[in-house]
Amino acid sequence: MLKYFFILTSCCIIPVLIVNAIPQTSGCFKDGKYYQDGSNFQPRPCEHCSCNQGNVSCTVAECLVTLCVDPINDPNMCCPVCPNGRNCLARDRIIPAGRKVYLNEHTICQCPDRISLDMTVLVATCYQTVDSLPIHKVVGK
Repeated sequence: MLKYFFILTSCCIIPVLIVNAIPQTSGCFKDGKYYQDGSNFQPRPCEHCSCNQGNVSCTVAECLVTLCVDPINDPNMCCPVCPNGRNCLARDRIIPAGRKVYLNEHTICQCPDRISLDMTVLVATCYQTVDSLPIHKVVGK
């Protein structure tokens, strides 16, 4: 049976999966590898395990949505990271959070500078202008 609990950290809520192996008398097996009783080990970057009295207990970190359109996956890191900070997309152009960018002489786009719950789609808000006055809103163009 799988059991979950949650850890609240300064940046996020991490769901934790506890996995118990078949009890052993002098150690534990996990993914075909033997671990001594009392040992701590990390089979994967997001997984921390310990062997106690023949039982393997593991915590698995779940990654949150990255707040950028250009995340990278570092094999030594648990979750993808945003090397250029928070950003979003305007047509084919990446815009840093909070910055206004002119795509052409009549189109201004801006990436939100605040994190909100609806930031799952990282698309800039763009406006068409005439003589520097906004006339209508065009999302994602």
